[in-house]
Amino acid sequence: MERNGHLSESDEQLLELIREDKVDAEIGVRLGLGTGEVRERTEALAAKLGVNGKAGLRAWRPPGVSSAISEPSIHRRSSRLKLGAGIVVGGAALLFAGVLIGRTTAPGSPSPDLQAASTRTPATVVPTTIPVPKTATVNGVESEALGQLFTVPLHVSDAVTTESQRDALAVIQLAAPGVVNYNGPFLHRVVNGTAYAEAQTPSGPIAVWVSAEDKDTQFISTPSGDVVYTKTGLPRLLVWVESYNGFAQSTEGLRPFYASVTAEGELWVSVDPIPTSAVIDINTGEALDVSKARLLGVVASRALWTSCDAGGLCSVGVSGGDFLVPSNGQVRCNAESGVELLEYASGIRLEFASSNNPPSPPCSAAPREVIANDKAVTGFYTAHALDASGAPISIAVAGDGKVYAGVFGTTVGCPCFPRN
Repeated sequence: MERNGHLSESDEQLLELIREDKVDAEIGVRLGLGTGEVRERTEALAAKLGVNGKAGLRAWRPPGVSSAISEPSIHRRSSRLKLGAGIVVGGAALLFAGVLIGRTTAPGSPSPDLQAASTRTPATVVPTTIPVPKTATVNGVESEALGQLFTVPLHVSDAVTTESQRDALAVIQLAAPGVVNYNGPFLHRVVNGTAYAEAQTPSGPIAVWVSAEDKDTQFISTPSGDVVYTKTGLPRLLVWVESYNGFAQSTEGLRPFYASVTAEGELWVSVDPIPTSAVIDINTGEALDVSKARLLGVVASRALWTSCDAGGLCSVGVSGGDFLVPSNGQVRCNAESGVELLEYASGIRLEFASSNNPPSPPCSAAPREVIANDKAVTGFYTAHALDASGAPISIAVAGDGKVYAGVFGTTVGCPCFPRN
């Protein structure tokens, strides 16, 4: 049984990840192993070094090295386990300069390691360079690169396949289990119930969301990012980018951005948000063609969004805000459907299904005359539309608050995409 500290490169990689408190699933993703193989290799390494389990491996040091040293002084042959942009400084550099991540030395200056070795004094602090994202035209849209969003250790140059490039999201597939990197030179991680990234763009702060496209894709949250894997098939993900309103991430005034991901996993985001005149389906990220629909009027767009269902009809969601009457009409309460709004000019009727109990503002079965900009409802509702004959039609709201009803594009409803 070897106990002299002579470890193979694979042993060093495993030991480093164990000391970083990585879970077996993340270790497996980074080393290209199954979780069962990770456990077997961990047990074998512990037996090789004569220690007990992961706790013993975390505490183990090579012979002659003090246990007070927090980092192993094992020779690091490769930095490929480090994800994202950064520099791993090992050995003697840890004693003088620490671990430098994302730092740039000024042109003409000696490296911090050489300074420390030659003068035996603390290295001079070198000013950091503020990174500037590269820009290019992506699918006809002026965009900027915000860094490596996905890392797939088993596939470097073909990590991501874009299955669908929609107006407000990208549908992608990873070539193998990988990691979502929420930290980098332009992105930093935010945790508010779920994890997402925040970045600063010329148009203001944005939020980057990554979610599962199907039920088979699973996430394991870790301090460095989310490990993504599937039990069968390959991970399929949705990437959304929208304006950012702070840690609470309220829905008021949010505007979507065009997002795309390269085959290497690099995130590109449009410099400007999608125009407010666009009507975006929140489920699919598609911009809807409302050129043949009827414009009912303009309302405050606070906390409103458009959602298409599998049957091809669209509805408008109201999340804690007001839905103002777009034009003159009549409001009444219906015991079956909730609040009803009849628009006089078109005969279109809107039905608001409420999650509030009782509906707010209170109303009675007796009709109430309303004019443009009066409150129809306040709170949490879903609005559906019916034409003058009572047949269901679609309703949608644009980013500028314009409300449309009727025919979207060449069909009644909107281009909905089936979800598993």
